[in-house]
This record gives sequence, structure tokens and C-alpha cells, in this order.
Amino acid sequence: MQFLTRFGKLVWENDKYIEEDGTLYLIHYFLSSNKEMGTSWYYFFNHYNATEFTKESYLESMKLFLYDQEKENGGKEIKFSERALLEDLDCILRTYLPSQTKYSPESNMDSPFLDLQLLKVIDIKEKVFAKNSPLSLVINPLIILAIIVNEKEKLEEKDGIKVSDIKISTLESAPNNIGRIFNLNNLTVAMYLDKLQNMGYIKVVRTAGLDIVKINEELTFIDVVEKYYKSII
Repeated sequence: MQFLTRFGKLVWENDKYIEEDGTLYLIHYFLSSNKEMGTSWYYFFNHYNATEFTKESYLESMKLFLYDQEKENGGKEIKFSERALLEDLDCILRTYLPSQTKYSPESNMDSPFLDLQLLKVIDIKEKVFAKNSPLSLVINPLIILAIIVNEKEKLEEKDGIKVSDIKISTLESAPNNIGRIFNLNNLTVAMYLDKLQNMGYIKVVRTAGLDIVKINEELTFIDVVEKYYKSII
């Protein structure tokens, strides 16, 4: 049985045709943070650290990641085929790169995710690609806040305890957080946090070696997404 999540209902009510970049950034976040259902997306944006890459170099790195996952799972075999892994990569490339790059003969239409500017072509002839950081502060700060809050909620549900402080290093480099998901460097993460602090949503503490973020209001992920859609009306 299929049904809309609360986030899905908000999209249906406020951006039915998915025309807002904020909606696309949030969908990208959910795609890239789903380790079980979107393993290739999850690995590519959360663990793959290559500055530039080819399909061949990506494949070797992905295979090593899957072997490591087997070890973490007590040696339980993870079945995969190289062809399927490359097909997943082709899907990622078709999602975030323009069709006119001709990296794939099947590409004849641009994806809306192209606007997120998360990938770029380095050498089309040699098929060399790279992750790309969006322009500074191009992402609506409320989208950044929504992801921070959602990861906080997930941690609270997992550990069963209230989370009051979030390490800035977690936001910068931990899986599923804004630095990884959006290819943001530490300086850009700091700029977004300062922006959210100026908006009154968070407090950034960088004294006594703490380097943490405190969320000022008791906001849920849905609360923040609702604020985002109201802000763009």
C-alpha cells in the first residue's frame, strides 16, 4: 500500500510540480541518506571522497566499500554485480549532469536536479567527473536547518535521549549531514550556520574548544519545512 509521508503531503500542498529548489534539495537529501534503499546514492554523497573520478575509479572504490560493509556485518555476503553498480552510477550522472554532455547515449532530457549544481564534467572525452559545491548561500537556510533538525530527530529516536548540542564537525563531515549531502566545505557550512544564527534559529558556540550548535526553538523537521514554504509564498 502506498501513501504520502508528512513531507510528501507538504510537497503536494505547496509545490505539487516540484518547481522549487528547496523541494529538490530535500528530495536529494532523502535519496542520499537512505543507505538501505539507495545504497549507491548514499555511498556516493556520504563516503566517496574523490575530488575527480572516472567510472572505473568509482567502481573500484564502491566495491571496497561493499566489502567493508560485509566485514561490519559479521562476514555476511553482500551480493552485487559490477554492471549494476555502473548502472547506478550512470543514473546518478544522468540525474545531476546536463544531457548535452553526452556521457550516456540514453540521455535526451535534463533532470530537474541539474539545478542543484552538485556534479560537473571535467573532461567529457576522457569521461572525468567531479563533485561540485553549490554557490555560497544558494541553498535556502531553512532547508539547511530542516536537515539539521531531521538528523537530530533521528539520533534522538535511535539513542532514546534528548540531543541539545550538535558538534559542528558532525555537520561538516558525518554521513547524512549538510557538509556531505551538499558537497559543502567547512567555510560554507560556517556561513550557513552564521546565517541561521542571525535569523534567530540557532546559537553557534565556538569558545573553549566546544564548536557546537544549539537549536533555539523546539522545532520539528515538518515545522521547518512548513516555515520554508510559507517564506517563499
